[in-house]
Amino acid sequence: VVAEGERAFAAGAPTLQAEYRVRHADGRWRWVEDRSRVMYGADGKPRRTVGCTVDVTARKEWETRLRDSEARFRTLAE
Repeated sequence: VVAEGERAFAAGAPTLQAEYRVRHADGRWRWVEDRSRVMYGADGKPRRTVGCTVDVTARKEWETRLRDSEARFRTLAE
């Protein structure tokens, strides 16, 4: 995530978006999505980002189930 942010800053990207896993305080792994707007200074360097982080674990679990279901269907069809 840090490397992606650095590439975006170097390119002058107006926004950042990333999905990654984090360990929750209760020990479970959760998927989160970060979306931020980059604020650049007059010198063109990034000064700060403003955004939010959203838990997308349920969506990621549904995506996995859908891929598994599609794979089973293809196997049956073949």
